[in-house]
Amino acid sequence: MVLLILGLLIFFASHLGVRATGSREALIERFGLIGYRAAHSVFGIIALALIVIGYQQASGPDLWYPLEKGRSIAHALMPFAVILVLSAVIPSNLRRYLRFPVAWGIVLWALSHLANRGNLESVLLFGAMLIYALATMILTAQQEPWSKPPARRAFRDVILIGAGFVAYVLAVFAHDWLGGPYLIG
Repeated sequence: MVLLILGLLIFFASHLGVRATGSREALIERFGLIGYRAAHSVFGIIALALIVIGYQQASGPDLWYPLEKGRSIAHALMPFAVILVLSAVIPSNLRRYLRFPVAWGIVLWALSHLANRGNLESVLLFGAMLIYALATMILTAQQEPWSKPPARRAFRDVILIGAGFVAYVLAVFAHDWLGGPYLIG
């Protein structure tokens, strides 16, 4: 459980800590944009590795029992969550209509997993990520005005949706490797 908590702390510090303190600009000025992005990526990879390994090793007590229809809820929500998160790397019109698509994808991911897992490590992981996504939306809304991005070709939306469903199917098959239960069958 220690690795999971350490990974979450590193993730929160490198994401929310930088945003909340306004130190991003100072770090970019000191290390340059490339240096900042490189360091941010390294901390992100370390945090992710610690979170996955820590989650796989943890065996905390059950705090609640999963919802009876939790698995169906997750299979209904997760394709949308993946599409929302992929919008960060696949330009589309989604950002014209939704200000925080990645954060909303994390919210859907966290809620669908909390509906299925009631053990301590799941509550720590998915609860923390839910709080992270909501805090990110609040902090960003307070710090940065939003302007609707220009329209993109509709073909980009088709690419995003197709890539989202492919990524969702791959995630289903890799789910047990990432520390979750086997989802097929």
